[in-house]
Amino acid sequence: MPQAIAVIPTDLQRSRLGLPSRVRQVLGGRTVLEHVLRRVAQVKAVEAIVLVHPADQDVFTLVGEYKLTKPVHTLANAKDFLDVYEALRMSARKWAMTSWRGGLGGATCYDELLPAKPILIAMDEHKVGSALLVGADWPLVDPDYCQQVLELNMAHPQAMKMTFTQAPPGLAGVAVDRQLIEQMVDSHAMFGHLLSYDPRRPQADPIGREVCVQIPASVRSCSRRFIYDTPRSASMIDAVCALLGDQFSFAGGEQIATAVTTLQNDADWGVIPQQVTLEVTPKRVVTGPIVPQHYVDIDREPMPLDTANRIFKQLGQIQDVVLTLGGLGDALLHDDWESIVLSARESGVLGIAIETDLLVDRDVVARLLQLPIDVVTVRLNADCDETYRQVMDHDGFKQVTDHMQWFLATRNQRINNPQHDANLQQGVPWLVPRFVKADQTLADMESYFDRWVYFAGHAVIESAAAGCGLMPPLSPIRMA
Repeated sequence: MPQAIAVIPTDLQRSRLGLPSRVRQVLGGRTVLEHVLRRVAQVKAVEAIVLVHPADQDVFTLVGEYKLTKPVHTLANAKDFLDVYEALRMSARKWAMTSWRGGLGGATCYDELLPAKPILIAMDEHKVGSALLVGADWPLVDPDYCQQVLELNMAHPQAMKMTFTQAPPGLAGVAVDRQLIEQMVDSHAMFGHLLSYDPRRPQADPIGREVCVQIPASVRSCSRRFIYDTPRSASMIDAVCALLGDQFSFAGGEQIATAVTTLQNDADWGVIPQQVTLEVTPKRVVTGPIVPQHYVDIDREPMPLDTANRIFKQLGQIQDVVLTLGGLGDALLHDDWESIVLSARESGVLGIAIETDLLVDRDVVARLLQLPIDVVTVRLNADCDETYRQVMDHDGFKQVTDHMQWFLATRNQRINNPQHDANLQQGVPWLVPRFVKADQTLADMESYFDRWVYFAGHAVIESAAAGCGLMPPLSPIRMA
C-alpha cells in the first residue's frame, strides 16, 4: 500500500470559486489538468494520484489519454463532493484571491479544495496516513515545494499534521495527516482556522514554525494567483507559457515568479482592478469625530440606478471582480440599494460586499440575509455604549449589536435546516465588524477584536484616516 497519495478535487463543470471550469482548456499543447498531473507525478513521495470528482462526470476517460509515470485513480463522489459550507468558503476567498491566506476567517487557498470528506474517503480507500492536496487547475504547482511539505508531514505526522509553504495560490500543495482531515470532517473546519489568530487558543504565527517550509522571498512576495480559473489568472498563465516556451512544463517557483515580474509592465490581465469600491451615496446617520462627515460637508447626490447598472455591466465582463458598496457613505441608505445589489449580481459581478453602520430597521437587516450578498461590513468602532456615543455621536450601540447578534443567529439556523430555502446560500453573508484604531477607541480594541473573532469568525482593525488633511490626526501611533 502507498504511504502517501496526492488528492486532486476535480470538477469539469465549475471552478472552486463558482466560475466555469477551465481544467480541459489547452495550455502549451496540453490540458490544464494534464499539466497538473505531470507535475504532481514528479513528487517522489507521492505513490498514487487520486482525482475526486462529481459522480456525474467522466474524468477517467479524460485522464486515460495522458501517459503518466504514476498510477492515477478516480473516485466518483455524489454526496460529499460539495457541502453546505461551500458558499461560505467561496465568499471568504473572493477578496483574497492572490494571497495564499488572509481570506475571511483566515481562509487560505487550500480551503478552496474543501470539503474534507472526499479527501478522507480517498485516504481511507488507499489506506494512507498522509496526502498532498492540489487543485485540478493548478498547472504551475512546483513539484519540489510539494515534495518538501509532504516529506515533512510524513516524517512528523503527530507533531506536524499540516505542512505548507507561503507560496502564492497554485504554486504549492498542502500536506495533511489523516487524523487532521478526520477532525476537519467532524468540525467542518477550514485550514485557515489552524493558521489564523484564535482568542480561545492563542499561538505564535505558524509561518515562523517548522510546519512552514521556507521558500525564496521572490516567490513568497509574488502576489499573483497561479490558478487557471479566472480570465485574469488564465491570461497571466498563458503569457508565462508563451514567455517560457519549452521550459513551461518544468519551470519551478523562482523561474515562474521571475517570468511574471518580466511580464508585468506589459501585462493586460489587470486593466480593471479585481476589487472595486463604489459609493452609491455619501449619506450616513452618524456624524461623530471618527466619521469624515463630522469635518466635511459631502453634498454629492446618490448615484442614479442607471449609472450603477452601466458600471456593473462593465465589471461583470471581467468575471472575477468583487464589489464593495460603501465609500464614505452607508450603502443601505440609498433608496434603491436592493435593486443595486440584484443588478450587480445579474451583471456577473463575482462578489458583493456592503458597508453600513447598520442603524436601520430589523426588516432591512432581514433583507440582507435574503439577497445575493457575500459580506456585510459593519462600522462598529467601539465595544461599549460610552465609546460608541463618543466617537459616533449616536446612542445606537445596542441597536447595532442587537442587529448583529440576530443576523448571526438567523443566518446560522440555515445550516442543516431541512426547512431552509435552498435558493439562499448557507453560511453567507459573512458579518465583518470594522473598528478604527484611534485615541478614543484604543481602550475597547482588544475586547472588541476577541469578541467578534469569536462570534463572527472575522473582525477588522484599521488605521484612522486623515482625509488628505481634512481630518485631524486620530491615530495613537503612526500606522503607515
